[in-house]
Amino acid sequence: MRCEKCGRPATIFLHHSQQHLCKRCFKRQFEKKVRRANREYKLFHNNQKIVVAFSGGKDSTALLLVLKELSKNMKNFEIIPVFVDEGIKGYTDKELGQVKKTCKELNLNLKVYSFEKFLGASLDQILKRRDELGLSERACTICGTFRKRILNEAAAELGAKAIALGHTAEDMAETYLMNTLRNEYNQFLLFGVRSGIEEREGLVSRIRPLAFIYHEEAELYTQLFGAKYYAPQCPNRAEAFRGVARNFIINAEKKYPGTALKIIHYFSILRKELLKCKKEKVALKKCKICGYPTLSEICNFCKLKNKLEL
Repeated sequence: MRCEKCGRPATIFLHHSQQHLCKRCFKRQFEKKVRRANREYKLFHNNQKIVVAFSGGKDSTALLLVLKELSKNMKNFEIIPVFVDEGIKGYTDKELGQVKKTCKELNLNLKVYSFEKFLGASLDQILKRRDELGLSERACTICGTFRKRILNEAAAELGAKAIALGHTAEDMAETYLMNTLRNEYNQFLLFGVRSGIEEREGLVSRIRPLAFIYHEEAELYTQLFGAKYYAPQCPNRAEAFRGVARNFIINAEKKYPGTALKIIHYFSILRKELLKCKKEKVALKKCKICGYPTLSEICNFCKLKNKLEL
């Protein structure tokens, strides 16, 4: 089989696009997709410092690698990997070990923030407290809410203008479906390749450079560099509502390759048109407890923290 781009022997087959590529053309296409996302959504640029939420998994590793590659042709562009240690026994400690190795190999200065230091308790301890209090919040809801705040605090402390997340096309499509299934209209308007409608004081922009990249591509890209990543899945993943959307995407992709990208493009167009029609911007208030921008009187972080008695 020959590479569809240059005619050389193909060593890679991409299921979602049904393409046969050689390693060189695959690498070029991968980086071109990231540059396209950056061009269309203005994610990062010269003279900028960004934080990369780095878990050590294949997606965040691919993100770190591609940003490092693209930075070679940029000026005064600083990448700061940030690892959030949730405190999951037998999991995050192994994650951190791989994260440290990767950052050392890439000559990047890793910053570590922990639930223990920020909240006074690890996620394991928080989930135990949840059960003792008889609360119904899922582990992923708790972890995601607290991780988001910690990353925002880290980025602000480090002087970063954006937080880069390793969310791929499948992840994006899953979130759009979850917004729909939960009837989360305002959350939908705020979500995208670049989160938020406009810059808000107290919030650091969240960007998704891998929005047009599939999981399979992220894994292959890390392999091109011989980079290792932490593969085991979070032990709390079974509680996630996201699994419903994920199973739909997986099954749809098997029958109709490219479904995730079509979902992203559809919802991106819909979001853009809805924002044109919306006379008033999504109103954000200041949380009465912590002062952070929020859609309600009290932000989700403070609501959750109070419920868990942290």
